[in-house]
Amino acid sequence: MTYLRLGLVIGVLLALAGAFFYGQRVGRARCESAYAQKANAARAEQAKRDSAAQVQDTAGAAANVERETIVREITREVPKIVDRPVYRNVCVDADGVRLIERAVDAANGTPSGRSDGGAGAVQPATGDGKR
Repeated sequence: MTYLRLGLVIGVLLALAGAFFYGQRVGRARCESAYAQKANAARAEQAKRDSAAQVQDTAGAAANVERETIVREITREVPKIVDRPVYRNVCVDADGVRLIERAVDAANGTPSGRSDGGAGAVQPATGDGKR
């Protein structure tokens, strides 16, 4: 009878060891399956993000091309037409000097004919500030 008990104990121990290893294998398979599902979901999410980023890059490139086209059209040179060039300190030509002299004469109440020589009597400015 002792052999029978001993055989029964050994059988139970072997069954428990088998169940343990079977549980280990099933648990590992479940973990690997869950990991694979999460990895696939992460890959799908990354692919979705990549495609969205690619769409945005394409739209951004199109917007840049459009913006550069608009800028190129705006930055065109326009020829300048200069009627009377202004050189250094002389800001008014002979006609302007006559008009200013008439305005001064009218303000002072003197006749329009000047006795001090008119526009020819105006002395040019010198570099030392003296007239």
